[in-house]
Amino acid sequence: MSMNNLSWVPFEPKMQNRFLFFIDPAGPPSYLVRTAQRPTFTMDPVVVDYVNIQRKFKGKATWQNITVTLYDPVTPIGAAAVHAWVQNHHHNPQTGKEGYAMDYKRDLRFNAIGADGEVLEEWRLAGCWIVSVSYGDFDWSTSDPVEISLELAYDYAILEVSGPDNDAAQGGSNTKTNLGGDAGSRTSAPRIGQ
Repeated sequence: MSMNNLSWVPFEPKMQNRFLFFIDPAGPPSYLVRTAQRPTFTMDPVVVDYVNIQRKFKGKATWQNITVTLYDPVTPIGAAAVHAWVQNHHHNPQTGKEGYAMDYKRDLRFNAIGADGEVLEEWRLAGCWIVSVSYGDFDWSTSDPVEISLELAYDYAILEVSGPDNDAAQGGSNTKTNLGGDAGSRTSAPRIGQ
């Protein structure tokens, strides 16, 4: 790299606090979500032994679970929304009934937004379901808000970006991949303040 390429090039970084997280079709409101992990995955290595050497190939891709933290306000009660998802679709502790995948799995949207509230990128997590729930703690020695922690599993994630500058990142096409409907029928997330 020459010294001519070391000059500062202006850019606008994404900010961690500018995001919206949606659980479809029903779930805790997006404004209750305080933290959310972006998707991560690993490729399983396949090792083939050959005489004195090893050759490595790509195996299956595994998408790692994510953790989402919610506020639990007086109204609407976040714990009630989470428990309704668990009781109605995952496991009902009163009846012992379990749900089918078509009932308990949800497609989630995770939007990074800019300073003006416009969506910069959208992660779509397909087939999400609750692995574990922690409804938080009460403590007389603190005045911190009560929070709920969810561990979510999902089948896979797709990153959607918009604009001509991101054409190359999308494989040369601006066509958006949409899980569960027409790309043209999907409504964008509202701006902040709307």
